[in-house]
Amino acid sequence: PLPKFYTFKSREERERILYRNFVNVGMEVKEMIKDVQNKRGAK
Repeated sequence: PLPKFYTFKSREERERILYRNFVNVGMEVKEMIKDVQNKRGAK
């Protein structure tokens, strides 16, 4: 779960953290899709 808001030390830090979160969400979505496809294939 993500916090409701962030306090960033600088604009650069904000960009780094938000980009890292964006990349992590993308990877999690790909993993979820793989899991769903594997479960469908197992039937």
